[in-house]
Amino acid sequence: MDNVALVEGIKNSDVSCYEALVSKYTRYVVAIIKKVANNQLSRQDIEELTADVFIKIWTIRDRDNIMPDRLNAYIAKMTRNMTLNKLRIKSIQVIEDEQEGVNEHTPEDDILMQEVNSQVFSAVIKLKQPEKEIFIRRYFYMESIASIAKYLNIPENTVHTKLSRGKKKLKKLLMQEGYSI
Repeated sequence: MDNVALVEGIKNSDVSCYEALVSKYTRYVVAIIKKVANNQLSRQDIEELTADVFIKIWTIRDRDNIMPDRLNAYIAKMTRNMTLNKLRIKSIQVIEDEQEGVNEHTPEDDILMQEVNSQVFSAVIKLKQPEKEIFIRRYFYMESIASIAKYLNIPENTVHTKLSRGKKKLKKLLMQEGYSI
């Protein structure tokens, strides 16, 4: 499938075109991540980041002007930026761990955190737009309030309000799932 058909299909929410995009560009995305990360990310981090790139393409498909003749550059730029964000977050976590001293968590703690993260993400997905979009951009992609407001073409106060309401809805959803908050 050529890039024109891929882009048009994705803009029209055609899942088969999305799957074709993932199939066609996965190795390309992985190669960019490895080059940018320069052996600073684990295999699992690379796999997660690769999935995140394609998820982001899907979630912003109707708002972003993807040009078929620039698809490679578009994917490369998005991958590079997301990899740099991941490295930035990872370096902050290392600094925090060093400041706290020896990290005294067990493998069970890691499994529990993965479960909690999974439940939180599932709850975020249940939010309606634009709260879901704002929440993902703010807490998963670490975007600033100003950039989210500019991207969605809404006032910053609206972003703050949507985040506040989204947190309340998340709390309610998680409490329904049996988590105490």
